[in-house]
Amino acid sequence: DTANFIAIGQRAAEEIMPDQLQTDGTNPPRGWGSDVSIIQPETDVHDSFVIEPGLIRIARDYGHMRTTEIIDASPSGLGGIFRFLALSQLSRQITEIRKVIWEEESWANGHPPWPAAVIDPNIAPSLDSDALGRVRKMKRQLKDLLEQRQRDFGLTPRIAVGPAILDFGQVVVPGRKSLAVFVENCDDGVYSGTDSLWKQWESHRWTPAVDTPWDLFVTKGGTLAAETPPDASVFAEDLQITVASGDPEFEPQNSLTVKGGQPGTLTVTFVPSSNTTVETALTISSNDPNNPVTVIQLKGSGVMLSPTLVVSPNHIAFGSVSIDGNTVTRAVTLSNEGSSGLQLELSIAQAGPLDVFDIDEATGSPFPLAVGTGQSTTIHLSFTPASVQAFSVSLAISSNDPARPDVRLPLSGTGIGGRH
Repeated sequence: DTANFIAIGQRAAEEIMPDQLQTDGTNPPRGWGSDVSIIQPETDVHDSFVIEPGLIRIARDYGHMRTTEIIDASPSGLGGIFRFLALSQLSRQITEIRKVIWEEESWANGHPPWPAAVIDPNIAPSLDSDALGRVRKMKRQLKDLLEQRQRDFGLTPRIAVGPAILDFGQVVVPGRKSLAVFVENCDDGVYSGTDSLWKQWESHRWTPAVDTPWDLFVTKGGTLAAETPPDASVFAEDLQITVASGDPEFEPQNSLTVKGGQPGTLTVTFVPSSNTTVETALTISSNDPNNPVTVIQLKGSGVMLSPTLVVSPNHIAFGSVSIDGNTVTRAVTLSNEGSSGLQLELSIAQAGPLDVFDIDEATGSPFPLAVGTGQSTTIHLSFTPASVQAFSVSLAISSNDPARPDVRLPLSGTGIGGRH
């Protein structure tokens, strides 16, 4: 009876209209057509007119807890119903006390929270040790609530793995390719960072006066001595994982340990040995009592390339060499970047005396040369000019590389007069 037009409009905009939109969105006229779980809050952290990082974080964490209640702890039987109700009550209590803590932290640090700062913009900001004392008391209560919820939810490890299929595509032989399998030790009904939440400040727009709520807090109105915050006493069990592949061409990481509520990665490497497609299973065994074995599919194709010749350098210059019996040696590297053996024959088309350019037999590489996949060999060439002139010839390289069966490597050098 005492409401005015503005109050009625505000209630319509803030409560009635959003509630109706939510109801319409979660209850379509023809149903969902499949099983759908509706996850809704049982307490409000803030309304749609508030954009505040700290409150948004509290609402996000509450949504996480509500999700674990609906999805992971849905009631089944009388015991399940009591467990579900207990978890729901704890998540509300945790959320509501965090909101009060957030407000008291603002007062303690001399930053009046919304809406107080809006209603009375003339509030003089000042540090408040009494407010911080209340914060510390509530932080201890928060720890107890969080750990009670962890115990009620269950502390045994719970595994989640993805993706279901790991496709390596095509990998050139010889070669290897590594991909990651993402593993998580699913949380214990709370959210990441729970074990330190009561030791730190909530999120705020401003910088707190001290690093943590437990540090020495000096104000004009009083000083609050530093205290040691309580340590966590409840921990989710570590997830212990062992891995095995059904085919030796897939080489997985053998084991992994993942802390409660944390993610991890398993590396699997595909090392194909032939021109074929390989499909097998990766078996992930864990100490999750409800899901001890998880299987994902592995797939990859080996690609065999023809022998591929690579010559380095692409020209050899011996420079100027005196003709009084001096010899200069240069090296050339012949590599095989293909997936099958490379066969090489070498010869030099001389342009003058036969002993001007030569393939050094000291390399110890008989002809024809065989170069394995991914391998290389080094050949030494010598230049011993017999006359004063410029020489220019080529090293002929014949191979079974279908793209380059005949390669010519230019050789050049100049004979100059010797000293007497």
